[in-house]
Amino acid sequence: MRKREEEQEKFKLEEKKKREKIEQKKKTKEKELPIKKDKIEPVKLAEHQAKEVEAGMRVSLIPEEFINPPEDRYAHSLLVFIFSILFTVLIIGAVYLWMVWQESKVTAETVNIDDQIVAVDKKIKDYNEIKQNAQELQNKIGAAEGLLNKHIYWTKFFDLLEQNTVQGIYYVSIAADTEGGIILSAIAEDYTTIARQLVAFNEATDFVNQAKVSSAVAQTGEEGQISGVSFNIDLQLTNNVFIK
Repeated sequence: MRKREEEQEKFKLEEKKKREKIEQKKKTKEKELPIKKDKIEPVKLAEHQAKEVEAGMRVSLIPEEFINPPEDRYAHSLLVFIFSILFTVLIIGAVYLWMVWQESKVTAETVNIDDQIVAVDKKIKDYNEIKQNAQELQNKIGAAEGLLNKHIYWTKFFDLLEQNTVQGIYYVSIAADTEGGIILSAIAEDYTTIARQLVAFNEATDFVNQAKVSSAVAQTGEEGQISGVSFNIDLQLTNNVFIK
């Protein structure tokens, strides 16, 4: 047992001497040629680490930045940044294209609606023209119906006129309107005959509302005697007597 302890002590002393020897060599190299850690090549450091492991060193003396060089980290960060930019551009482009498509779709629908509105307006205009033409036709029909409804039955009028005409009156022409106004152009034997005719019309209340002589001109012969009197007599007939 004691012998074993002596062997362990001896082994520890040898290990200690080896470490001291390695430390001494390391210090000697650093004095001869100082090494700048920021310029040590990764390959040489790896070889140096391997030698130290073989010599019994268990602690890594290589800084982390030499194991993973900054250039690699910068390249990785740059790639990540570039891919992020590309992804963002793709997203923005997709959104922009979608918005353009939606705008074109809305524009097409708006144009279609405008065309439909124009077509409807044209139909409305056509219908208004048809309605206006129909209204004009209806007005004409109404006017024609009014004329027909107010048509004077001349046969009956002439019968009444003959019944109320005194002897010595000869009618030359007649003019009438739809309101019951009659203008008779006639010739009488003398002024007395005209007066008698005027009295006859005024007494025919079922036929004439009003009668008056508007003009009278005597016609004379070669010797100056009166051969006749031309006159006009205005008659206002009773309402709707001769209206259909």
